[in-house]
Amino acid sequence: MTLLCVPPGVAAGALLGAGTVGVVAVVLLRSTFPVPLAYALMPFIIALGLSLLLFYFAPLLLEVNYYVRFVVRQYAQTEAESSYVCQVSGTPRLFRGARAFLEDADDVGILNLSNDGLSFTGDHITLRVPYSSIASVTQRNIGWRGLWFVYGNRIRVNLRSGNDYQSFDFVERQSNTVTSSRRLSNTIYCTLRDRTQGA
Repeated sequence: MTLLCVPPGVAAGALLGAGTVGVVAVVLLRSTFPVPLAYALMPFIIALGLSLLLFYFAPLLLEVNYYVRFVVRQYAQTEAESSYVCQVSGTPRLFRGARAFLEDADDVGILNLSNDGLSFTGDHITLRVPYSSIASVTQRNIGWRGLWFVYGNRIRVNLRSGNDYQSFDFVERQSNTVTSSRRLSNTIYCTLRDRTQGA
Protein backbone atom coordinates (compact mmCIF):
# COMPACT_ATOMS: atom_id res chain seq x y z
CA MET A 1 0.00 0.00 0.00
CA THR A 2 2.85 2.37 0.78
CA LEU A 3 4.24 2.03 -2.75
CA LEU A 4 0.82 2.86 -4.20
CA CYS A 5 0.87 6.17 -2.29
CA VAL A 6 4.14 7.28 -3.91
CA PRO A 7 2.89 8.29 -7.43
CA PRO A 8 0.07 10.59 -6.24
CA GLY A 9 2.39 12.03 -3.60
CA VAL A 10 4.99 12.82 -6.24
CA ALA A 11 2.26 14.38 -8.41
CA ALA A 12 1.17 16.63 -5.53
CA GLY A 13 4.76 17.73 -4.91
CA ALA A 14 5.31 18.38 -8.60
CA LEU A 15 2.14 20.48 -8.69
CA LEU A 16 3.35 22.74 -5.88
CA GLY A 17 6.85 22.84 -7.35
CA ALA A 18 5.54 23.86 -10.77
CA GLY A 19 3.50 26.66 -9.24
CA THR A 20 6.46 27.94 -7.26
CA VAL A 21 8.78 27.80 -10.27
CA GLY A 22 6.13 29.60 -12.33
CA VAL A 23 5.95 32.44 -9.82
CA VAL A 24 9.75 32.79 -9.68
CA ALA A 25 9.99 32.78 -13.48
CA VAL A 26 7.27 35.41 -13.94
CA VAL A 27 8.68 37.63 -11.17
CA LEU A 28 12.13 37.49 -12.79
CA LEU A 29 10.64 38.30 -16.18
CA ARG A 30 8.88 41.34 -14.71
CA SER A 31 12.21 43.12 -14.60
CA THR A 32 12.37 42.86 -18.41
CA PHE A 33 8.70 42.74 -19.39
CA PRO A 34 6.04 44.76 -17.54
CA VAL A 35 3.75 41.99 -16.27
CA PRO A 36 1.01 42.82 -13.73
CA LEU A 37 1.61 41.28 -10.30
CA ALA A 38 -1.72 39.42 -10.54
CA TYR A 39 -0.39 37.53 -13.57
CA ALA A 40 2.84 36.82 -11.75
CA LEU A 41 0.97 35.24 -8.83
CA MET A 42 -1.55 33.36 -10.99
CA PRO A 43 0.52 30.14 -11.44
CA PHE A 44 1.12 29.92 -7.70
CA ILE A 45 -2.55 30.62 -6.85
CA ILE A 46 -3.73 27.93 -9.29
CA ALA A 47 -1.17 25.39 -8.02
CA LEU A 48 -2.01 26.22 -4.39
CA GLY A 49 -5.74 25.83 -5.03
CA LEU A 50 -5.26 22.47 -6.77
CA SER A 51 -2.92 21.32 -3.98
CA LEU A 52 -5.45 22.26 -1.27
CA LEU A 53 -8.14 20.37 -3.16
CA LEU A 54 -5.83 17.37 -3.46
CA PHE A 55 -4.98 17.67 0.24
CA TYR A 56 -8.68 17.70 1.23
CA PHE A 57 -9.25 14.51 -0.77
CA ALA A 58 -5.94 13.05 0.43
CA PRO A 59 -7.53 9.91 2.00
CA LEU A 60 -9.07 9.08 -1.37
CA LEU A 61 -6.18 10.09 -3.62
CA LEU A 62 -2.93 10.07 -1.64
CA GLU A 63 -3.90 7.23 0.69
CA VAL A 64 -5.49 5.28 -2.21
CA ASN A 65 -8.50 4.44 -0.03
CA TYR A 66 -10.53 3.71 -3.16
CA TYR A 67 -8.14 0.81 -3.88
CA VAL A 68 -8.17 -0.39 -0.26
CA ARG A 69 -11.99 -0.54 -0.30
CA PHE A 70 -11.94 -2.40 -3.60
CA VAL A 71 -9.43 -5.00 -2.36
CA VAL A 72 -11.14 -5.53 1.00
CA ARG A 73 -14.58 -6.03 -0.50
CA GLN A 74 -13.25 -8.86 -2.67
CA TYR A 75 -13.04 -11.12 0.39
CA ALA A 76 -15.11 -9.41 3.11
CA GLN A 77 -18.40 -7.56 3.24
CA THR A 78 -19.64 -4.95 5.70
CA GLU A 79 -22.29 -6.47 7.93
CA ALA A 80 -23.98 -3.44 9.44
CA GLU A 81 -23.70 0.27 10.10
CA SER A 82 -21.09 -0.58 12.76
CA SER A 83 -18.74 -2.14 10.17
CA TYR A 84 -15.77 -0.19 8.86
CA VAL A 85 -12.95 -0.73 6.37
CA CYS A 86 -9.80 -0.49 8.50
CA GLN A 87 -6.16 -1.39 8.59
CA VAL A 88 -4.79 -3.18 11.64
CA SER A 89 -1.35 -3.63 13.17
CA GLY A 90 -0.69 -5.74 16.21
CA THR A 91 1.84 -5.74 19.03
CA PRO A 92 3.86 -7.81 18.32
CA ARG A 93 3.73 -7.11 14.59
CA LEU A 94 2.72 -9.86 12.18
CA PHE A 95 5.37 -8.78 9.66
CA ARG A 96 8.98 -7.94 10.46
CA GLY A 97 12.02 -6.50 8.76
CA ALA A 98 11.79 -4.30 5.66
CA ARG A 99 8.07 -4.97 5.16
CA ALA A 100 7.26 -3.84 8.70
CA PHE A 101 9.36 -0.71 8.13
CA LEU A 102 7.63 0.20 4.85
CA GLU A 103 4.10 -0.78 5.88
CA ASP A 104 2.44 0.65 8.98
CA ALA A 105 -0.23 -2.09 8.85
CA ASP A 106 -0.26 -5.87 9.11
CA ASP A 107 -3.54 -6.22 7.23
CA VAL A 108 -6.60 -4.43 5.88
CA GLY A 109 -10.14 -5.69 6.27
CA ILE A 110 -13.54 -5.16 7.87
CA LEU A 111 -13.81 -4.12 11.52
CA ASN A 112 -17.22 -4.96 12.95
CA LEU A 113 -18.33 -3.62 16.34
CA SER A 114 -21.15 -5.86 17.52
CA ASN A 115 -22.92 -5.68 20.88
CA ASP A 116 -20.69 -8.31 22.50
CA GLY A 117 -17.28 -7.67 20.96
CA LEU A 118 -15.19 -6.57 18.03
CA SER A 119 -14.27 -8.70 15.06
CA PHE A 120 -11.86 -8.10 12.22
CA THR A 121 -11.81 -10.02 8.95
CA GLY A 122 -8.77 -9.49 6.77
CA ASP A 123 -6.64 -11.38 4.31
CA HIS A 124 -4.02 -12.40 6.91
CA ILE A 125 -5.69 -11.66 10.25
CA THR A 126 -9.03 -12.73 11.67
CA LEU A 127 -9.92 -11.48 15.16
CA ARG A 128 -12.76 -12.10 17.60
CA VAL A 129 -12.30 -10.10 20.79
CA PRO A 130 -15.06 -9.81 23.43
CA TYR A 131 -15.24 -6.42 25.09
CA SER A 132 -14.48 -8.07 28.45
CA SER A 133 -10.99 -8.95 27.13
CA ILE A 134 -10.19 -5.29 26.37
CA ALA A 135 -8.31 -3.44 29.09
CA SER A 136 -8.54 0.04 27.54
CA VAL A 137 -9.11 1.95 24.33
CA THR A 138 -6.97 5.00 23.55
CA GLN A 139 -6.32 7.36 20.67
CA ARG A 140 -2.82 7.83 19.31
CA ASN A 141 -1.24 10.11 16.74
CA ILE A 142 -1.63 8.55 13.31
CA GLY A 143 1.96 9.36 12.32
CA TRP A 144 3.63 10.47 9.09
CA ARG A 145 1.36 8.59 6.73
CA GLY A 146 -1.70 10.42 8.01
CA LEU A 147 0.18 13.76 8.20
CA TRP A 148 0.41 13.42 11.99
CA PHE A 149 -2.52 15.51 13.20
CA VAL A 150 -4.63 16.06 10.06
CA TYR A 151 -6.39 12.71 9.62
CA GLY A 152 -8.34 10.86 12.27
CA ASN A 153 -6.34 9.28 15.07
CA ARG A 154 -5.04 5.74 15.32
CA ILE A 155 -7.20 3.74 17.76
CA ARG A 156 -5.29 1.45 20.12
CA VAL A 157 -7.12 -1.45 21.74
CA ASN A 158 -5.08 -2.72 24.71
CA LEU A 159 -5.86 -6.32 25.65
CA ARG A 160 -5.82 -7.86 29.11
CA SER A 161 -2.95 -10.19 29.98
CA GLY A 162 -3.21 -13.77 28.81
CA ASN A 163 -3.69 -12.97 25.13
CA ASP A 164 -1.23 -13.66 22.32
CA TYR A 165 -1.20 -9.95 21.43
CA GLN A 166 -0.70 -6.99 23.76
CA SER A 167 -2.67 -4.55 21.62
CA PHE A 168 -4.09 -3.77 18.19
CA ASP A 169 -4.05 -0.45 16.36
CA PHE A 170 -6.93 0.31 14.00
CA VAL A 171 -7.02 3.08 11.38
CA GLU A 172 -10.09 3.65 9.23
CA ARG A 173 -9.48 3.32 5.48
CA GLN A 174 -12.87 4.00 3.90
CA SER A 175 -13.03 7.80 3.98
CA ASN A 176 -12.79 10.06 0.93
CA THR A 177 -11.95 13.37 2.63
CA VAL A 178 -9.94 14.61 5.60
CA THR A 179 -13.09 15.64 7.50
CA SER A 180 -14.76 12.26 6.98
CA SER A 181 -11.57 10.53 8.14
CA ARG A 182 -11.65 12.46 11.42
CA ARG A 183 -15.38 11.84 11.87
CA LEU A 184 -15.16 8.09 11.20
CA SER A 185 -12.14 7.67 13.44
CA ASN A 186 -13.93 9.44 16.29
CA THR A 187 -17.06 7.33 15.76
CA ILE A 188 -15.07 4.09 15.97
CA TYR A 189 -13.21 5.29 19.07
CA CYS A 190 -16.34 6.45 20.92
CA THR A 191 -18.20 3.22 20.10
CA LEU A 192 -15.32 1.06 21.32
CA ARG A 193 -14.78 3.15 24.44
CA ASP A 194 -18.44 3.13 25.45
CA ARG A 195 -18.93 -0.60 24.84
CA THR A 196 -15.69 -1.49 26.61
CA GLN A 197 -16.69 0.54 29.67
CA GLY A 198 -20.06 -1.17 29.71
CA ALA A 199 -18.60 -4.68 29.51
